[in-house]
This record gives sequence, structure tokens and C-alpha cells, in this order.
Amino acid sequence: MKKEDKLALERYRERLKFARSSGGEINPNETKDQKQARIDRAKKDVKYMVEMYFPHYATAECADFHIKSANLTINNRTIKLFDEWGRGLAKSVWDDIIKPFWLWMNGEAHYMVLVTTSFDRAAELLEDLRAEFEGNPRIINDFGEQHNPG
Repeated sequence: MKKEDKLALERYRERLKFARSSGGEINPNETKDQKQARIDRAKKDVKYMVEMYFPHYATAECADFHIKSANLTINNRTIKLFDEWGRGLAKSVWDDIIKPFWLWMNGEAHYMVLVTTSFDRAAELLEDLRAEFEGNPRIINDFGEQHNPG
């Protein structure tokens, strides 16, 4: 294995570890109705969805502009949106993990274009979302395993 491949694999393992740290216990006694109620609420309320599935990213409450951007995205099927937020205001997390996941859980993620400074940066950002699908216990509990080898 090439050195760069080893480094990439190690970075991905760290992402998986982070996704697995999403916190919160999975209730083994939860009923199907309780699970479905949680999923239905998360489909409608992006703030709740973030708190439920991504508490490891949500170290502060969602900002109003985050919620507004997510709602604009889900309510406009052909939107072309550029989130021009200040440094450190979670552009990558919201645009590359949270909004794509929310669209996916609402059956709206048919095609996604990620624009960034380079192919390598785009691949790195997409690995964050992939790690959430593969490692986040809350996502796996509610939606099943989403691992796609290859």
C-alpha cells in the first residue's frame, strides 16, 4: 500500500471514530412508533435533526442562518445556493454533511454537486458524510446500515 493511501485510510478511520462518538444511548426497548415519531420530527425540523443525529458536531445551538439555509435548500428543488458565512461558522459541516443528510432522509437527495478548491478537498469533505452513514450509531439504528463498499 502506498504511503498516501495509508494516510488516507488512517484519516478515514479517525472520521469513523468521530462518527461513532455521536453520543446518546440507543434504547433497545424503543417501539417502532417511537422510532418513527423521532424520524418524522427530524424530517420536518432541521434543528432537531442536528441535535438528534449530529450532537458531536452541534457543540452550540444551530444559528438562525443555518436553519434558514437548510429550509431554503429543502423547499426549493432546483436551488443554486452559495452559503457565504464567516470563517468558523460551520459551512463545511452544514453544506457537506447536515444538509445532504437531511435531503437524503427526506427522499430529496438525487444528485449533489460539491464545489470546492480542489478534487482532493472535495473527496475529503465527502468522506465526512460517508463516515456518518457508516459509523453513526443513531443513523444506523434509524435507517439501517448504509455502507457501500468500493
